[in-house]
Order: sequence, then structure tokens, then C-alpha cells
Amino acid sequence: MISRILLFTASVSFLFASGCRPGDTARRKFAAGFSAYRDGNYAAAEAAFREAANAPHAPVETLYLLGVSRLRLGQLDPASDAFHAALKSRPKHGESLAGLGEIAYHHGQFDDALRYYGQALQAQLSTAEARAAVHNGIALVYSAQKNLPFCRLNLLQAQHTAPKYAPTYYNLGIFYSDAYKLYEEAKDQFKLFLVLAKAKDPKAEIAKNKITRLEAFIRRNAPKQPETPVDKAAFDKLIEAGSESQAAHDYPRAIHSFQEAIKKDPRSFTAQWGLAMACKHRGKNIEALEAFRAAAKLNPTHLECYANAATLGFLLKKYDVVEEALNTALAHRPHNTAMLKQTALLYSYQGRKEECRAYGRFYLSLLKKDESDPAFEKWLKTL
Repeated sequence: MISRILLFTASVSFLFASGCRPGDTARRKFAAGFSAYRDGNYAAAEAAFREAANAPHAPVETLYLLGVSRLRLGQLDPASDAFHAALKSRPKHGESLAGLGEIAYHHGQFDDALRYYGQALQAQLSTAEARAAVHNGIALVYSAQKNLPFCRLNLLQAQHTAPKYAPTYYNLGIFYSDAYKLYEEAKDQFKLFLVLAKAKDPKAEIAKNKITRLEAFIRRNAPKQPETPVDKAAFDKLIEAGSESQAAHDYPRAIHSFQEAIKKDPRSFTAQWGLAMACKHRGKNIEALEAFRAAAKLNPTHLECYANAATLGFLLKKYDVVEEALNTALAHRPHNTAMLKQTALLYSYQGRKEECRAYGRFYLSLLKKDESDPAFEKWLKTL
């Protein structure tokens, strides 16, 4: 589903300032290897790092980059040896643990991959981007396992941890397009990726092509124009009548006015939103739910449409509709605490306790210092 994660692109620039002090020869070999690595010449990098690693007490950075270079060359077992050697030098070296996680993934050993990635997050990682890369790696494992909630959660955590880490946005684009069929939202993620990615990023052309295809698909499936031209004066009159009736709490008349307006222009968000609110106030929950969903399609960034649809879906026990609304809402507002809390509650209603706990903990972690939700926190601990 999502692409192979380049775990180490954000994890190597710190190395010259990291305090490693090999001998002169080893230092020259390390510098040569580092230069070759940054140029994408992984064979030359591997050879230079291998020679530097032969020095007595080779620093963890040398052993780690030897493993990375071998991983780039597809030499999984030799890469594993280098990462294990790095961990002997520094047992909690997070990047080396992440390297073992990627190797385990390539071997199809998903439990081992998750274990190594989890240890990496608990260990010493050099940068926020490195943590984001590990979350992307975890997302890759869950993607392979078709575990959509945990795949998305780790991508959202990566986005929150390092907002400018470009691969996260590429993978979110793939995820939203393939998993949830959210094409407008996927297009936005690919555009963000292109803003943040380096000019020579190998995924850039792929992202551009995906944007082109998504835009074409969106145009083909856009709401069709009415067969007859809209009588704007009559339409505006109906909207005005509906709004006035709504303000006067005359909801039956408001419903009628907005329904007639929709007949004249089914592409009108204002008419669909007005109908949804009038039906909600009238207690016509099923009709209100459908109107909110229709309004959301016309204005995908209007968060209140999804919030109302989710609330009504909970009330009507239509949990599939709730999930659809929350999936779309989180694609637009990935760190909205209200939506994350509702998502945790949804998983609880569905009997998915692991997902509930994970999203619940993420929700609590995003609350501001002067905010808290002790009742929810206490409830979460009982699951």
C-alpha cells in the first residue's frame, strides 16, 4: 500500500558533529564514505566505512553507516551484522535498532520489525526526523498487514513529531488514495510532499504523476451541472426563506425551502447545510445525517459536517458512517483532539480495544498543558 520507507535520510547529517574521534586514517575513510553516501554511491560508501570500521574501537557512527550502506545495496545479512556491532558499542543506539527493524520487515518478520522499531522509539534517536522515520517504518509494517488504523496512526504521529519530514506526506497520499479512496485529500498530501521534498527526490516525479491522475479523476466525478440553468433569483429567494424560517424555529418550512433550493442547484453547499441543520433541529436524524454527508462532499474542508455526521451516526448506531466521517475529518485535521477522541470511542463501540487505547493515548498526548480529560483517561485505563 504505502511505499518503502527511506528510514535513514534524516539520520546521518548529525554524524560529523556527534563527537566521534577515530584515528586520522579512519577519520579520512569515514569522511570519504560519508561523502559517497550523500552522493548515492553506496558501494563506495560501504567500502570506505568497512575500512574505517577495522580501526580499534570504531565509533558507533561508522558501524551504523556501514550497515546503512549495505542496506542500500540490498545486503541484508551483512547490514544486520553491522547494526548488531553498532549496538554492542552503544546498546541503545536508536538508528541501529531501526535498521534491524527494516531488515526484519524485508524478511517478512513483522513481529520482529515492530519489536525493533518500538525499541528504537524508546532508545536514543538523534533527531525528530529520525523518530518520524521510525513511525513511517512502523506504518509500513502495518500497511503490509492491512492494519489500516495503526498504519494511519503512526503516519499521524510521524507528522506531529516532525512536520517537515517529507516522506510522511508521500505515504499519507498513498494511504488516503489506496486505503480510504480520499482522492482530494491524497492530492493535498502529495502537494505538501513536493513542497518539502528535495529537488532530486526520486519520489517527486511519481508524486507529480499521481497529482495529475487524481485531479483528472476528481474532475470526472465532480457534481454535474444542472441540465437547465439555475434561476439565481428564485434560488436565492428559497435560501433566504429557508434561513428566515430556521431563525424563527419554523423547521418544517425551512426544510421545504432548502429542499426546493437543492432541486434547483444540487451543488449548493449552503442549501445542503441548511437542510441538514433544519432536519437536525426537527429531530429527523436520518435525513440530517444524509444531508451532512452530502454537504461534506460539496465542501470537504468543512469540519462541522463531519462532526455532525459522526455524532448522528453514533446516535443511530451507524458505526460504518461514523468511521467514514472520522476518516475524512482526520485527513483534513490530523491532530484535532475532538476527532481523535471520537475515533477512540468509535473503536470502543466496535470492540477494537487495541485501536481504542492507541488512539486514546494519542489524543491525550496532544492536549495542551493547561488541558486534561481525567474522566476519559480513567476510562481508558479500564480497557
